[in-house]
Amino acid sequence: MTSCRSRRGPTRESGEAARRRSVVHAAFAIAVVFTVSLTSSPARAQCRTCPPASEPVGPETRHSRWRGDLTVAAANVALGGATAALFQAVRGRPIRGALARGALGGGVTYFGKRVAVSRFDGAGFLGREIAAVGGSVVRNAAEGSPALGRLMFPVGVARLYLEHPAPRDTLRRWRARLKLDLAGVVVTAYSAAHSKLRFDAASSLSTGAPVFRARSDFQPDEWRGAQMGGVIWVRGSADRGGAINERLYADPRPHAVLAHELVHVLQRDFSAAAWTVPAEGWLLARAGAGGVGRYVDLGLDVALQALLNQVVVYEMRPWEHEARWLTSGRRDY
Repeated sequence: MTSCRSRRGPTRESGEAARRRSVVHAAFAIAVVFTVSLTSSPARAQCRTCPPASEPVGPETRHSRWRGDLTVAAANVALGGATAALFQAVRGRPIRGALARGALGGGVTYFGKRVAVSRFDGAGFLGREIAAVGGSVVRNAAEGSPALGRLMFPVGVARLYLEHPAPRDTLRRWRARLKLDLAGVVVTAYSAAHSKLRFDAASSLSTGAPVFRARSDFQPDEWRGAQMGGVIWVRGSADRGGAINERLYADPRPHAVLAHELVHVLQRDFSAAAWTVPAEGWLLARAGAGGVGRYVDLGLDVALQALLNQVVVYEMRPWEHEARWLTSGRRDY
């Protein structure tokens, strides 16, 4: 019996030690991603004070452009892999498969962002849905589910969830469920009621997200755009005045500003799929309100984003670095 106990003890200790090491390694990978994002070369700032439009923008050589693209792509791949591995490590499960599938999802997310900032009608909508597939793959990897077992597609202020009850059984149909993005609904309602914001139907259809054009006196002069709850606000021209007219809603470089904010929308989609929506489900279940989560996503990421904006100074925010890089080097920026 003594020898039996001595064999079992080290086995349990080894299992716990391996689990702790897995958690530490996954957390370290996420920290590396964050550090790389902070130290990647930023392009010209977009939402703060900007230099004149005639000033050179972004990297000046093909080599630096290629290196920057590789850095941003690697950060997305690593973040997807680390996210999935960390969730699996916390559950005490092997992380190798989750790491690989999460990395794949991160790569698809980056590709979607690239498509979203392209210059053709509908690029934003197409890129957003592609990136959403990547975020869904990361979440499925984090939960140990098949890569395409559950997909989340953002549609304006709602999200379409497609779930295959038996992915290996092709004869079984997908189950669809539409859920409201509560934060997006609230911000959209506020924007629609604001006297200095005007709904832009064409841009909304092209991007797949609600877009509102802001009068030039909506915010201070250096402000050019913002994203909140998946809703985009884009500043008008520098002209000022009291009357609402087309000139006050015009922007000399509308596409680049819109593309920058759209990247933030896609970043929010990823955080919702991989982190906040699962967290909301867990919290609602603990509160005995799990049924609410069948119809509504609360949008806790908005509160998280507001907190991070207070903690991390603008120049050091990795999400701003990525958005600036993806929209840098444009003639209209």
